[in-house]
Amino acid sequence: ALVHTKSARYSLFALILVLAFFVGFYFFGAKSYEDTLDGVHYKLSAFSFEDNVYVSIKLELEDSKESEKISKTIENTDTNTSENSNQNARLPDFSVQIFAIDNDNQIIEKKNFSKNDVKDLYLRTTFVNHDIIMIKAEVKSSEKQDSTIELSCKVGNEK
Repeated sequence: ALVHTKSARYSLFALILVLAFFVGFYFFGAKSYEDTLDGVHYKLSAFSFEDNVYVSIKLELEDSKESEKISKTIENTDTNTSENSNQNARLPDFSVQIFAIDNDNQIIEKKNFSKNDVKDLYLRTTFVNHDIIMIKAEVKSSEKQDSTIELSCKVGNEK
């Protein structure tokens, strides 16, 4: 009965297209826990274990022309420095504020970080679990004014 008339076929086809669009956007659309700023891709993750919430932000240099400009700053570093400091030298200057959010959508704790806190292209911290359900992070570029990205993720449980 769905395809007996011409208008029913068009309606079914339109319904399938709309469904495909929403499914595609759900799987391949923008995600709130990752974004790119100044040629660096940031990915936020958090999980709860025992009485702590463990938060990490993974930083990845993009393979684009913009990151090639960033990588030229490595020439200014000393050749005797470690690999970690070489990776950090390639990162643009930035600051990060990480917020712990509770059930009432209230900020219960805030921590600040900068480029100097990066170890092996990760920013890591912990919060004491006071019913934290979400972590939000605000990354600000020090090189470009008004360049800010916001990341958020729900806290996963690892028990």
